Amino acid sequence: MKRLLLFLLLISLTAVLSARDRLLYSVSSAILPGSGELQMGQTQRGVALLASDIVLWSFFIQTAGDIKELQRTYKQYAYQYAGVPLDRDNSYYQVIQNYVSSDDFNQLQELLARNYFILILNDPQAFQDYMNNNTYTGEFVWQWENTQNWHHYRTIRRKHKITKMDNQIFLGLLILNRLVSVIDVNLTLNRRKVQGSLYFSAPASDRLMLNYRIEY
Repeated sequence: MKRLLLFLLLISLTAVLSARDRLLYSVSSAILPGSGELQMGQTQRGVALLASDIVLWSFFIQTAGDIKELQRTYKQYAYQYAGVPLDRDNSYYQVIQNYVSSDDFNQLQELLARNYFILILNDPQAFQDYMNNNTYTGEFVWQWENTQNWHHYRTIRRKHKITKMDNQIFLGLLILNRLVSVIDVNLTLNRRKVQGSLYFSAPASDRLMLNYRIEY
C-alpha cells in the first residue's frame, strides 16, 4: 500500500512539474518570443523568433518616431503657409487637407444646406443654425498661399497616414510573433513523450527500494 501511494505521489509530482514547465515556457515566450524555445533546447527556432522580434521592434520604434516628426512637420507647414494655429485637432487638419480655403469649404456647405433646408424644407432658421454649426469663421479660417503649398501639405499628411498604418502593422506582427512562440512551445511539449518505468532494486540493506524513472 505504501509503495502504491509512493508511486501515485511520484506521478502527481511529475504532472505538477510538467505543468509548471509549460507555464514557464509559455510566459517566457509571451514576454520574449524565442526564449521559451531556447530554454527547451530548440536553438534554431528560438534564435529565429528572437531575431524576428528584434527586427520588428526596431521598425515599430522607428515608425513611432516618424509619426511624431511628420505630425510636427505638417502642423508647422500649415502654420507657415495657411495661417493655422499649432493647437488645432486632427479633424481640423483633415479639413484643410481637403480644401484650399475656409471660403471654399463654407461655400460648399452653404450650397448643400440651402438646397435641403430652404428648397426642400423651407426652414430658414434650420438653415441658419446649420451654417452656424458647420462653417469656419473668425480664428478658424484658413487660406493656403497657393495650390503648390496645399499639395505639398497633402503629401505630408498622406505620408503621415501611411506611416501610422505601418506602425500598427508592426504592432500586430509583434503580437503575432508572441502568439506563434507560445503555440510553438506548447506543441513541442505535446510532442515530447514522457516515458516512465517502475522497478524495484535491492540496496545493501535487506529492504526493497521502489524506483521510478522518467525519460524525455
